[in-house]
Parts: sequence; C-alpha cells; structure tokens
Amino acid sequence: QYAVDVATGGTRLLTPRRGSWSAPEVSPDGRTVAFVGFPDTRASYQAEVAYTMPLGGAGQEAARPVPGAPDDDAANLAWAPGGRGLYFTVGQRG
Repeated sequence: QYAVDVATGGTRLLTPRRGSWSAPEVSPDGRTVAFVGFPDTRASYQAEVAYTMPLGGAGQEAARPVPGAPDDDAANLAWAPGGRGLYFTVGQRG
C-alpha cells in the first residue's frame, strides 16, 4: 500500500512488511487508514484480517488488527460517520 501526494506525485510506502494488503479506506478525518490483508507467510491459507494504522508515516509496526474483529476474511470496509467506527463484512465458511 502506498500513499500518493497528489500535489507533487511523490509516493510513500505505508506497508513495508511483505504480504498481501488491499482495499485501503481513509478515515473521514484523514488521519487513519483501514485495509485488509495478512503478512507474508508460508501457510497454505491465511485469512484477510482488517487492520488500521495512522497515515502519519509510523510504518508497518503501527498497523494493528482491528480489536475484537473475527479472524475470518474481512471485506467491504467502510468508516462510520465521523470516523467513530469501522464496518466490514466477514466470510463465514464451514
């Protein structure tokens, strides 16, 4: 995942840790980004987990799984009005 400065065209890597990261959604206040994915692994299957991190450039170590979220495939991220929460769906199988 990269952040792009539209004024200059400059890019900044948000998720320097290798893995599968996708579906970024910036919070309404522009300070946080939510996304789904997982770190690179040798496992044959890995669920996509919802993460959030500040856009201020703190690096991948600042990316945290959403507290209390099920560890099933997260998708369809959407911020609540005012950025007070994050909505998403999970893929239940079984």
